[in-house]
Amino acid sequence: MTAWEILRDDCSVITPKWLPYNAMLVTAAAIVAKVGPNKGAKAAVLRERLVRWFWCSVFAQMYDNAANSQSARDFSEVIAWIGGVPEPESIANFKFDPAVLRDTTPRQRAIYRGVICLVLNRGNARDFHAKSVIAAAMIKQEGKSVLVQ
Repeated sequence: MTAWEILRDDCSVITPKWLPYNAMLVTAAAIVAKVGPNKGAKAAVLRERLVRWFWCSVFAQMYDNAANSQSARDFSEVIAWIGGVPEPESIANFKFDPAVLRDTTPRQRAIYRGVICLVLNRGNARDFHAKSVIAAAMIKQEGKSVLVQ
């Protein structure tokens, strides 16, 4: 299992352009590499904790400033958390304020991308035209047809 597979399958980041912060993929990949072979219960813990870290990081906008420092901190804290220590403060104390969505500006595109992933994650997002469920295969096909035209 790779970090990209976890983000794609469990967080619905179905295309790279919908990844809220590029630095998050690097952090997630480093965590998966450090944890090592992912099988059985260890894989389930890794997945669950990476998914929780992803959502908290996106909606707390933790990577908006000083992404490299945040990435290094998250790497250490999430590795320790997977190893059995209590969850990091950034996750334990996370509280989402819906006003953030009203106050989000176009420059804060990570929030927009996070919302798109969250909607897709519920499994019933539909294309306005075809009314079919939006999935990675559909996005890839749409991208090809747009390039052909």
